[in-house]
Amino acid sequence: MTRVIFSLWESAAEIASWGGLACLAASASYGLSYVYMGRYLTGRGISPVVLSASQLDAATVLLALAMPFAGLDAPEWRWDAVGSLLVLGALGTGIAYVLNYRIIQDEGPTAASVVTYLLPIVAPMIKALAWWFTPGRGLFRVRGWWWSLGGCSGAVGAGRRCLD
Repeated sequence: MTRVIFSLWESAAEIASWGGLACLAASASYGLSYVYMGRYLTGRGISPVVLSASQLDAATVLLALAMPFAGLDAPEWRWDAVGSLLVLGALGTGIAYVLNYRIIQDEGPTAASVVTYLLPIVAPMIKALAWWFTPGRGLFRVRGWWWSLGGCSGAVGAGRRCLD
């Protein structure tokens, strides 16, 4: 689901907040990270699988070191939660990192960063197209369009049918 983070039409002060500045810093770090990965990591002949596994292992170690000081309670370890986390980590993040390193290795950091920046723009368009072309929803839209052209006048209900 895509959401609007800053509603500039309501208040221009949102982007000047700590959260807004953090979002801007995160966006800038994306560009820097691709340049760093392209220059120092992918050009060394290391497999994208090894690069992504090493990055995820380093993040796990850093998180394990910070967790006691973050004030978080110890998690409740359930088999279904641990299994879900492993599947999401391996199939979601793991494969995405491997593909990302592979694109950086094959096409360069600029082409790889375009994928990251275009995804939030393209995803809502694909969702809108999928919503339009779903048969039931498409019929709903066509019916609404027909009504807006005057195909149904008067109140709907109370014994009145619009398809007369």
